[in-house]
Amino acid sequence: MTVGPLDVTVIVVGFNDRDSLPGCVDALTADPAAARIVVVDNASTDGTAEILGDLTVDPRVETIRNRENLGYAGAVSAVLPSVTSTYVAVLNADTIPPNGWLTPQLAHLDAHPEVAATSPTVTLMGSGRLNAAGLDVHVTGLAFNRLLHGTVAEAGTTPIEVPGLQGTAFVVRRELLEAGGGWYSQGFLYHEDAELSWTLRLMGYRIAFVPTPPVEHRYALTMSPEKLFLLERNRWEMLLANTGLGTRLRVGPLLLWTELMMWGYCLTRGGSMLGAKWRSYRSVGQRRQIIAERRAVIAGLRRVDDREVLRALRWNYTWDQLLSVGRRPPTQGRRGNRDLPVR
Repeated sequence: MTVGPLDVTVIVVGFNDRDSLPGCVDALTADPAAARIVVVDNASTDGTAEILGDLTVDPRVETIRNRENLGYAGAVSAVLPSVTSTYVAVLNADTIPPNGWLTPQLAHLDAHPEVAATSPTVTLMGSGRLNAAGLDVHVTGLAFNRLLHGTVAEAGTTPIEVPGLQGTAFVVRRELLEAGGGWYSQGFLYHEDAELSWTLRLMGYRIAFVPTPPVEHRYALTMSPEKLFLLERNRWEMLLANTGLGTRLRVGPLLLWTELMMWGYCLTRGGSMLGAKWRSYRSVGQRRQIIAERRAVIAGLRRVDDREVLRALRWNYTWDQLLSVGRRPPTQGRRGNRDLPVR
């Protein structure tokens, strides 16, 4: 079966992306595979609302302006009730997707029913170096951009299974995204792709990287106190909701080592980082009911045990990314990747 032109809805999520959205949407409308494009503005404060009307010149484009920032996953979930297509493609607003990136994703999913989601080739804007070729999800819940700063050639030309999907750009089966009530959004921001990847795997599905003409992304690997707080809180909430005690004991030495590394990094970066790490623990404790509700949802979705999920994940750390963050001074705010020049 060949993927039809109405089988995918592309959702673009932006926040304070006035300068980026026009280029992203223009690139999408040049791609005939993008039959329906929904642009979601997450209550931007930079004047993005003023340009939303200009984006709908092409009849395939719709715009939604949220009254509050729902986060990345929340914005996607808010659109899902209006989606009837087989697949959903999700893009950051600060990307330039080339003509031809979408069709190979759809074709791979169409040919491989055991695959829940695919990630395309994503490069750092203006550099030609990789931003990601899928996501490396670690058994402790850490997530790393697969092949970050590598060459496009290193990613290969053949689709392969990878631990997780990378949230900058991916395609997923709509029915699976809806199965748990939409893309889980209680984390608000950061780690949503790792959480979705883990959930899809415990549902018994695989995830693939499908090489494509590169999607360009404005990105730099940085860390801020607010980002660290959200990453660490959401990582632990995912582990508590998605794994059993026996699994956490099995990977206990790595969990302990990860915590020691995190505290060591925070100690070298001062009080704001130490406070952020401590707040992540406190927030997990305060959100016990949210975690319990998520555990109940996961129990209904689960088709494989934790051991099978762990076999698909990474047991080794991606040291170059850990060291890169460790060498750079902290940035500020939730979107620290905007605080550095493009590499």
